[in-house]
Amino acid sequence: MIHRSFVLFYVLCFTNTLVYAQSGNNLKLDEHRNFKEINLGDSFEKWSDKLTYRDSNGSATQYVFDTNYCCGQLFDFEAELVTVIFENKKVVRIEIYLKKFQESHTNLMKGIGLYESIERQFNFLFGNPYSRSKNRENPLIKTQWVGNKTALGAQYNYYGVANGDAAIVIISDLDYSIRSIKSGF
Repeated sequence: MIHRSFVLFYVLCFTNTLVYAQSGNNLKLDEHRNFKEINLGDSFEKWSDKLTYRDSNGSATQYVFDTNYCCGQLFDFEAELVTVIFENKKVVRIEIYLKKFQESHTNLMKGIGLYESIERQFNFLFGNPYSRSKNRENPLIKTQWVGNKTALGAQYNYYGVANGDAAIVIISDLDYSIRSIKSGF
């Protein structure tokens, strides 16, 4: 379920980035190229003892990050999973899959309200988003902030009454995001 959401989010969220890549201007975002202690550009060696291999595609390799060390929370929300993608042994993408807001019998408005609280905190840090869209299918809401070097995306997924809802947040090197659209990772 998480992998399918990731692929969908990835394709949809960063498609707009291609159009915007030449004119990104969120300098605040470009100054904040990290999630907690993990920074875009960090070496593989710095984190190798906190990583478990997950997948690879060409020169990019995805690892699950040990959140017992750090990075187990985004604002007031607990992370279910944090993955880190390396290209040429450098961090190029950090994915934060938050624990479900609601496990079942979901109150859609409550879930959207929790997601919007994350958006408000990012808006406070980075200003208004580059784009925000609502859909009738998952992701129900996706939001992007784009700088000259960095892309930040958030999405809200509703899995139905029986399965709850959750959010995913991704911070990525903008050049990597553009290259990876072409490669499919």
